[in-house]
Amino acid sequence: MKNIKNIVIVLETLLLMIFSLVGCGGNNKNTYSLPDVAVGDTFEITLSAYGSTPYQWNYEISPTSGIEYVSQEFVQPDDDRVGGGELVYTFKGITVGNYKIKFERRSVLSESKNDPPIKANIYEVAVVKERSTDVVNAQNFDLSIM
Repeated sequence: MKNIKNIVIVLETLLLMIFSLVGCGGNNKNTYSLPDVAVGDTFEITLSAYGSTPYQWNYEISPTSGIEYVSQEFVQPDDDRVGGGELVYTFKGITVGNYKIKFERRSVLSESKNDPPIKANIYEVAVVKERSTDVVNAQNFDLSIM
């Protein structure tokens, strides 16, 4: 049974590397609008993660002063899948304004920081003085490189 799991991990890794090198044939940049966040409230962005592959997500906030990084947590799937999971990033609204959080998935094996990302996702969020009464929770997004 352990040999089968090892084979599955190797095959997952190879498939992800092939898809990463070949690409998905389209634009690798996606833009998402998040619900408004009140000053002092937190919100989450959930991204697919594959712990057995040499890729990582990095983020950049612009402008930099209105949203604060709070935490990051890896969540394993509820089933017996090997190698998959989710990264849950938590941020906090600090200053009223409109902001973008750009996540890029890059290979940690890349020799140059100028190599294009495998995947880029941009999240637009407005930090407001008070949260609108019709918004109950910030929406989570589950994105993968495929």
